[in-house]
Amino acid sequence: MAAVSIVPVALWHQAASQWFADMDFHERWGSLLAATALFFLPSMLLGMVSPYAVRLVARRLSSVGTSAGALYGISTMGSFLGCLLTAFYFILWMGIRHILLLSAGALLLIAVWLLAVWYAGGPAQKKEPPE
Repeated sequence: MAAVSIVPVALWHQAASQWFADMDFHERWGSLLAATALFFLPSMLLGMVSPYAVRLVARRLSSVGTSAGALYGISTMGSFLGCLLTAFYFILWMGIRHILLLSAGALLLIAVWLLAVWYAGGPAQKKEPPE
């Protein structure tokens, strides 16, 4: 769902940004409102991944802290590198629309791969697929 929610952002980010810019908001408030309108749903959906990933990775109650720490450490490093690389390289190289569409495609491919791995787990692992 997060991948699908990014596609409208890629298609309409310029029109939405212009609409908020045309309103009588201060530049800061217009930018904040535009970013909130465009990225609230994708951010909320992507924010649901980490707690669920901790649940899937932690095999025992005693290992929840270690699993959560490792996942959040990886997540923090990815966020840090993603911000720097996007701000200094990717926007100049590809543009915002291509970055958003590639992100949506990558999320979709990861979701399909994880579902394939889930279903290929064999009869001993046949449970309901993750939501």
